[in-house]
Amino acid sequence: MTLEKQCQMSQKTDDFETQKMVDFQTSFSSSFSFLACCHLPALLYRAKSVLSHRVKTGKIVDTAMRVHQRSVLEKQARGDLVAMHFQELLLFTSSLANQKRFYCKILGLSLTAETGDSFTVQAGTTCLCFREIQLPTLYHLAFTIPRNTFGQAKDWLKQRVPLLQRKSEDEIFFANINARSFYFCDAGNNILEYIVHYDLDQETEGGFGSADILHVSEIGLPVEDVVAQASVLQETFALQPYGGPISEDFAFLGDIYGQLVLVKIGRPWLPTQTVLAAPAAVRLTISGQRKEALHLWPHPYTLAVLPS
Repeated sequence: MTLEKQCQMSQKTDDFETQKMVDFQTSFSSSFSFLACCHLPALLYRAKSVLSHRVKTGKIVDTAMRVHQRSVLEKQARGDLVAMHFQELLLFTSSLANQKRFYCKILGLSLTAETGDSFTVQAGTTCLCFREIQLPTLYHLAFTIPRNTFGQAKDWLKQRVPLLQRKSEDEIFFANINARSFYFCDAGNNILEYIVHYDLDQETEGGFGSADILHVSEIGLPVEDVVAQASVLQETFALQPYGGPISEDFAFLGDIYGQLVLVKIGRPWLPTQTVLAAPAAVRLTISGQRKEALHLWPHPYTLAVLPS
């Protein structure tokens, strides 16, 4: 089955799961605006905070670590997650027409499916879908490009959109993962990133174009308790920290092919100091050896594993 056919079939299904995510996010605005609620995490995550407090006691931590390590070993032995390949990523937007124009015209991605309230583009091997919602959303996502195209890609994109800067620099080298990135915004002011992983043995010839994008490789997941949610993801999907240890406000889980970027709500997204991470509904499907799914309660994030 072709990637285009998979995207088209996927868009016709999962309406129930999508509606659950939309209902979850809509509930944030029942008495307050969505962004205001993001700044009142105590009201939304009280139960999780109690659990987090209990988990911090030494005895429970020791037990949890033993259970987690055993679970990771079992899942790795079964080969449940060979690599973090993003098959499909569903995001939401309040400016559907503008986003469609940006991804199709500015980034030059192929439109593979469209309905009255959604569109899907092909980003390398990843189906990227946006669905309309009447609430503000904010995301961070990254696209991996061939390791020998960084300069060409940067020049290509600078002709289309302004690049974001950090300390007067418009690129960042990450020594811990041997990667280099530059950043820009889409039509919904989401923070996008083009990244090369120098240890990923994929190169191309000639000038850079949209067809050279390899896949979507990062999605940001703002949470209230990074350590607790990282533990859930590690236990469920056998994910491991990539490039550094888990901290109280940041975790980078996955491998060279794909990463879940867990950040504490309110932490600025790179390369800015003012764009603060806030929850917005996400549905991600990744490759694996057997079906598995997780709703990262109490957040509007659904992750599924499907056989590749």
